[in-house]
Parts: sequence; structure tokens; C-alpha cells
Amino acid sequence: MQQSRQVNVYLTQSDIQKVQKYLADRHFLFVEDEILESPTPAYVDYLLAYPQTADYFCFPEVKLDYLQFVSEGIQKYRIKGIRTEVVNFDMLGRYDELFRVRFYYCPYYFENHEKKYKNPAFGLHVERFFRWLRSQFKRVPNMPTFYYNPAFPPKEWF
Repeated sequence: MQQSRQVNVYLTQSDIQKVQKYLADRHFLFVEDEILESPTPAYVDYLLAYPQTADYFCFPEVKLDYLQFVSEGIQKYRIKGIRTEVVNFDMLGRYDELFRVRFYYCPYYFENHEKKYKNPAFGLHVERFFRWLRSQFKRVPNMPTFYYNPAFPPKEWF
């Protein structure tokens, strides 16, 4: 896997539970992207509980990389999602009972103008997840990275 990957999908609450079960059964952990006072991840037991989201998911053994900064005289930390072996999860909107979400993964990052690759084994797990996700939903015509549950088509397209 050489390029970044993303899947955008409209999910019902039951679809979200199905995706969450798939990930949990494969030992992924859900991590909130919070500004913290210590470099300890804030794990949650859900993928999405509107309006809050788990902003990343990863494996337990992943060492998360943190951006360190001082705010109001206090040392703070925030996960560097682009440098760590995580999948970004973004909740981009809600339309009636459908949640528009995006799953994004990039297998590399740049450091000092040099391309550095993340663990390819993690990338294989991500690719399997994306393949499974695409198999569960129908592709939106003329939008190659967008999918939906055919029983609940987004009104804005159909």
C-alpha cells in the first residue's frame, strides 16, 4: 500500500454498531483526539456517539506519537495522527438518521523532507478493513470513495 486511502460512507446507527463490532473483533482500539495534560491516550469504547467521535483507531501495541506544547503555562499533548499508526475517523455531518463519516489512512509521512513509511503490517489490517467496508455498502454513482447502505440512500443524491 503506497498511497493514502479513504472511504466515505453514510451510516445508520446500526451500521455504525456493525463497523464497531468488526473493528473490536479485530482488537482495534478507539482513541479520542483530545488535548491532554499527559501523553496517555484517551481510549473509548465506542466508535461514534453523536456528537462526540472516536477520532482514531489503532492497535493496543501502537506507540502513539504526541505533539507537545504549552498552553496557559501547562504542558499539553495531542496525538500526531499523520505520524502514528492510526486510522483517522471523521464524522462530517448528520442527515436525518444518517451519519456521514470518513475513514482515512496514510501509510507514510514526511520528516525533514524525507518520506518515512509506517509499519506495513498495520497497513494490511487497514486495507482489509477498507475492503470489508466497501463490500458492505453500495458505491455512490460517479463518486469512487463514497458508499451508502442501499436501504437508506441519502436524500441529497436520490
